[in-house]
Amino acid sequence: TLFPYTTLFRSLYAYREKNVKLTGKGTIRLCDTGSISEDGHFRFVGDNVCVGCCDRMHVCPVGFTELENVEISDINLRRSSAVHIVITCTKNAFIGNVSMDECKCTGADGIWPGGSDKIKICRNIININDDGIAVGASYDDPRNFLWFFSHPGQDQSTRNIEICHNFIYTFYFTGRAISFCTWGTNSPDLSKSQIENLEIYDNILQGNCSIRSEERFS
Repeated sequence: TLFPYTTLFRSLYAYREKNVKLTGKGTIRLCDTGSISEDGHFRFVGDNVCVGCCDRMHVCPVGFTELENVEISDINLRRSSAVHIVITCTKNAFIGNVSMDECKCTGADGIWPGGSDKIKICRNIININDDGIAVGASYDDPRNFLWFFSHPGQDQSTRNIEICHNFIYTFYFTGRAISFCTWGTNSPDLSKSQIENLEIYDNILQGNCSIRSEERFS
């Protein structure tokens, strides 16, 4: 539990665990140095969002992979230089009342629910400069390391995702409020790399383009 007014200057990682709960009123804050931005929200490339980027270790504030029964709620994530919440190959998760802001790199996506089943993303405020919620499924992703692992031949489909009552504002020109990353199209069995049964309703989506679908062979 992150108690009110508590600030944690580190990332949190869990792998193959059950019944994980991250909650409270506190803040996980990264990249405290080199925070130079004209508008205070680190939104645009021309706004010095990449100051110090080449010398920075890019870290996800929350990385959960291959978990079961997860709750992430009532916390603040600030100054991330990478994806705010990675939640891959996970079953039964709720992400709600989470605030994300002050990104420190142009690749700071909001939430990645890839290869997961029964995920509810509800009542979050996502002010970021890349994809707000990136729903994906893969086969053999070459970025396979630490935060998520590819398991070619296994079922890595993303199913039963509910996205509702969120405010998503993405600033960078390549970012989308909600994106669909179908990166498993080279799988010999496409039934194991599907995205299916999504319910998206009552969200406020703002940015360059609200919804995008992207295909890659990985």
